[in-house]
Amino acid sequence: MVTDGSCDALTLNWAALRYKHTAAVGAVMSEKYATTANKMLSALRGVLKTSLRLELMDVYDYTRAVDIAICSCVLDFTLILIQMRSKGARRETNRNISFVL
Repeated sequence: MVTDGSCDALTLNWAALRYKHTAAVGAVMSEKYATTANKMLSALRGVLKTSLRLELMDVYDYTRAVDIAICSCVLDFTLILIQMRSKGARRETNRNISFVL
Protein backbone atom coordinates (compact mmCIF):
# COMPACT_ATOMS: atom_id res chain seq x y z
CA MET A 1 0.00 0.00 0.00
CA VAL A 2 2.68 2.49 1.03
CA THR A 3 5.69 0.82 -0.59
CA ASP A 4 4.19 -0.80 -3.70
CA GLY A 5 5.52 -4.14 -2.50
CA SER A 6 9.17 -3.04 -2.34
CA CYS A 7 9.43 -4.01 1.33
CA ASP A 8 7.44 -5.69 4.08
CA ALA A 9 6.54 -4.83 7.68
CA LEU A 10 9.97 -5.85 8.93
CA THR A 11 11.99 -3.84 6.42
CA LEU A 12 9.78 -0.74 6.17
CA ASN A 13 11.27 2.45 7.62
CA TRP A 14 8.28 3.25 9.85
CA ALA A 15 9.82 6.50 11.05
CA ALA A 16 9.75 7.82 7.48
CA LEU A 17 5.94 7.68 7.30
CA ARG A 18 4.28 11.07 7.11
CA TYR A 19 0.69 12.28 7.05
CA LYS A 20 0.23 11.62 3.33
CA HIS A 21 1.18 7.99 3.91
CA THR A 22 -0.90 7.41 7.04
CA ALA A 23 -3.93 9.16 5.53
CA ALA A 24 -3.72 6.86 2.51
CA VAL A 25 -3.41 3.82 4.78
CA GLY A 26 -6.41 5.01 6.79
CA ALA A 27 -8.53 5.44 3.68
CA VAL A 28 -7.69 1.99 2.34
CA MET A 29 -8.19 0.37 5.74
CA SER A 30 -11.64 1.88 6.16
CA GLU A 31 -12.69 0.53 2.77
CA LYS A 32 -11.10 -2.92 2.89
CA TYR A 33 -11.23 -3.75 6.59
CA ALA A 34 -14.17 -1.79 7.97
CA THR A 35 -14.59 -3.90 11.11
CA THR A 36 -10.92 -4.00 12.15
CA ALA A 37 -9.61 -0.75 10.67
CA ASN A 38 -9.56 1.08 14.02
CA LYS A 39 -7.44 -1.63 15.61
CA MET A 40 -5.01 -1.55 12.71
CA LEU A 41 -4.77 2.24 12.81
CA SER A 42 -4.19 2.11 16.57
CA ALA A 43 -1.32 -0.29 15.96
CA LEU A 44 0.10 2.10 13.36
CA ARG A 45 -0.13 4.97 15.85
CA GLY A 46 1.71 2.81 18.39
CA VAL A 47 4.55 2.12 15.97
CA LEU A 48 4.82 5.82 15.18
CA LYS A 49 4.86 6.65 18.90
CA THR A 50 7.72 4.21 19.42
CA SER A 51 9.56 5.88 16.53
CA LEU A 52 9.11 9.21 18.30
CA ARG A 53 10.35 7.84 21.62
CA LEU A 54 13.41 6.36 19.93
CA GLU A 55 14.03 9.80 18.40
CA LEU A 56 13.68 8.44 14.88
CA MET A 57 11.15 11.15 14.02
CA ASP A 58 10.51 14.61 15.40
CA VAL A 59 7.41 15.75 17.28
CA TYR A 60 6.06 17.77 14.35
CA ASP A 61 6.15 14.83 11.93
CA TYR A 62 4.76 12.46 14.56
CA THR A 63 1.85 14.75 15.42
CA ARG A 64 0.86 15.11 11.79
CA ALA A 65 1.32 11.42 10.98
CA VAL A 66 -0.93 10.21 13.80
CA ASP A 67 -3.63 12.75 12.95
CA ILE A 68 -5.50 10.22 10.84
CA ALA A 69 -9.24 9.97 10.89
CA ILE A 70 -10.63 7.11 12.88
CA CYS A 71 -12.79 4.93 10.69
CA SER A 72 -15.97 5.55 12.58
CA CYS A 73 -18.36 8.37 12.92
CA VAL A 74 -19.96 9.37 16.19
CA LEU A 75 -23.63 10.00 15.71
CA ASP A 76 -25.64 12.04 18.16
CA PHE A 77 -28.32 9.67 19.36
CA THR A 78 -30.71 12.59 19.76
CA LEU A 79 -31.05 12.86 15.98
CA ILE A 80 -31.88 9.19 15.78
CA LEU A 81 -34.45 9.63 18.54
CA ILE A 82 -36.12 12.48 16.69
CA GLN A 83 -36.47 10.24 13.65
CA MET A 84 -37.73 7.38 15.81
CA ARG A 85 -40.27 9.60 17.59
CA SER A 86 -41.57 10.89 14.29
CA LYS A 87 -42.20 7.27 13.32
CA GLY A 88 -43.90 6.50 16.62
CA ALA A 89 -41.04 4.56 18.21
CA ARG A 90 -40.53 4.51 21.98
CA ARG A 91 -38.63 7.23 23.84
CA GLU A 92 -34.95 6.62 24.65
CA THR A 93 -32.34 8.49 26.69
CA ASN A 94 -29.91 10.98 25.15
CA ARG A 95 -26.49 9.38 24.52
CA ASN A 96 -23.75 9.08 21.90
CA ILE A 97 -23.14 5.88 19.96
CA SER A 98 -20.12 5.15 17.80
CA PHE A 99 -20.75 3.31 14.55
CA VAL A 100 -18.06 1.75 12.36
CA LEU A 101 -18.37 2.77 8.73
